[in-house]
Amino acid sequence: MQDSTYVALLQRDLKQLGFAVVGTADGDFGGRTFWALREFQSYSKYATVAQLNGTSGPLFDRLVPVKTGANQYQGHVDGIANTETRTLLEHWLASAWRCPVVINVWNLNSSGAKKSLEAQNVWLYNDHDVSSSKVAFFAHDLSGHFPHTGVLADGTTLLGRFIRYPGFGGPLSTPPLFTQPSAEITPENLIGRGYPQLSPAEQSTFRVVRAVSEVECLGFFDCINAYDSAIASIGPCHWTLGLVKRSNGVGQIYDGELCGTLAYAAWQAQAAFDFYFSFFGVNVRDDWTDQKGIPNGKRLFSQSLRKYASWLAFPDENGDYKPVPSAEQDGNYFKSWHWIYRFTAAMRRIAGVTQRHLGCR
Repeated sequence: MQDSTYVALLQRDLKQLGFAVVGTADGDFGGRTFWALREFQSYSKYATVAQLNGTSGPLFDRLVPVKTGANQYQGHVDGIANTETRTLLEHWLASAWRCPVVINVWNLNSSGAKKSLEAQNVWLYNDHDVSSSKVAFFAHDLSGHFPHTGVLADGTTLLGRFIRYPGFGGPLSTPPLFTQPSAEITPENLIGRGYPQLSPAEQSTFRVVRAVSEVECLGFFDCINAYDSAIASIGPCHWTLGLVKRSNGVGQIYDGELCGTLAYAAWQAQAAFDFYFSFFGVNVRDDWTDQKGIPNGKRLFSQSLRKYASWLAFPDENGDYKPVPSAEQDGNYFKSWHWIYRFTAAMRRIAGVTQRHLGCR
């Protein structure tokens, strides 16, 4: 079998299993196939995935939860079709297992409730590039993996909408429809104590932070902007995951401040960081600790810009993290709706991140 023939078969299998991010079965192992394999490996680590049950109707209505048991992936999320990954692919196909998270697009009525299904199983930020306040993206999740708030009565999570921006475009979540009260920037969520329990100096600092957050993120941790050159902006100051700058039509990603915050969170709250980020094969390129093990952020600090910034890293086949390529198309992976869902879940529940936003500033 020729390599291109094998890759085309792999692409068709991944798409059948629900990982439509793979795109068309063109036989070329490019970025989208790499992403699809990473997503398959990530979801194969879940204790619960989905099983296809039925032949008609919307995809999510034909899925039921199923335990992975002994068929839970144990390897690295490296995007490589290794032996374990190929074995699990065959098991998923034979068992009619499917990706447990489906992102659907719905038309909304005047009260913001679902009216009609417009598109299903979207992945990339521009898979359904309809910019309208009457169109919203929902996550249908059968896995129970994320213990976050904001799940609607029908079991779905409202994520946001697509918005156009000159030269870019992508997801946007703003209050009140796309955010949750549990993710508001309050003293409890940011510091861990109520306003009366803060000292006068802390109260003053919080008021400044809250005032800034009103401008930057409208006062909510789960207000996420992924429609412009910043890849994804999250947090009280809407720190950027990475900043795209183009020259002659080619986009290059420069280090973002959000990665500085995540590096600090990884040091201060490793278990929480691992659950929401490392689990999916993502880490920060630079450690918060220096070469001597001192947690000072020295590796990330830019003297000229006076800020902490970095970029992301993926594990290789040995589990060693290597920097994610800094081309724009590689950064767009983190604008995918599945990553928007993960960011949303993290910002609504993970005190290990939200209460560390000020530590490295």
